[in-house]
Amino acid sequence: MRSLIDRLRRRRTAGRKKARPPRPSELLRRRRQLLLAVIFAGFSLGLAAGTVWVRHAGYVDWAAGRLAAAGEAVVRAAGLTVREVYVVGRERTARREVLAALAVERGTSLLAFEPRAARERLLALGWVKRAEVYRRLPDIIEVQLEERRPLALWQNQGQLALIDEDGVTILKRDLGRFADLPIVVGPDAPAYAAELLGALRMEPALFAEVEAAVRVGGRRWNVKLKNGVTVNLPESDARASWTRLARLHAEHRLLERGIEVIDLRLPDRLVVRMMPEAAAKRREPGKET
Repeated sequence: MRSLIDRLRRRRTAGRKKARPPRPSELLRRRRQLLLAVIFAGFSLGLAAGTVWVRHAGYVDWAAGRLAAAGEAVVRAAGLTVREVYVVGRERTARREVLAALAVERGTSLLAFEPRAARERLLALGWVKRAEVYRRLPDIIEVQLEERRPLALWQNQGQLALIDEDGVTILKRDLGRFADLPIVVGPDAPAYAAELLGALRMEPALFAEVEAAVRVGGRRWNVKLKNGVTVNLPESDARASWTRLARLHAEHRLLERGIEVIDLRLPDRLVVRMMPEAAAKRREPGKET
């Protein structure tokens, strides 16, 4: 009987798999999960109890300060403080202006830093056209800038300002280093300056002689050259008229003949007005007319 019972027991246990003890790494993971659960539960209970007590006692400001200080201590202990600021694309914007706009210094809490607010302050700087600001954990702030490209000096009501291709004012002082740029004149000149100067640049030799462009009646331009000649451009198709003038000057040295004004507003003809001295010489006997 006993041998039969032993055989039955051996058959019953033969189909069972022997339990394998957990590995050390698995035990460590389980312990960590349990510890985190306990800490989180304790923190939640403490926070809830603290909130009830704070509301009951009326110490909201005090509690907020203590919580902020505690959070700051945790952030610093974790190493999440600013150590480096990387700026890409800065050429003309002063370094001190960028740092002032970021409102950050070494050791500032990285989590307390607000990239959106910093971006808005950067966009308020004259040279900055676009800006992106990022937090790079654990200790870096990255700034990507696109700066404005100076196009011309804008003269309006006796004041000069540096403008870009969009007609946006960049600077209003320290403009001496941009004296080689053309001047555009008129209240609405910035909005149309890029289109005009783009057309004039199509003839590089003639564009090199441009000193200023005056907006007339909000419709067209008069271009003043460095030798004193004024070129009246038409309201439409100014580029074609400018190209025609460049060809005439290349063939006949037109701009060197004592001319005061060249009127290109008529598509089928060119009207010129001579300087008084040149006109007097032409009226002398024996001179070509």
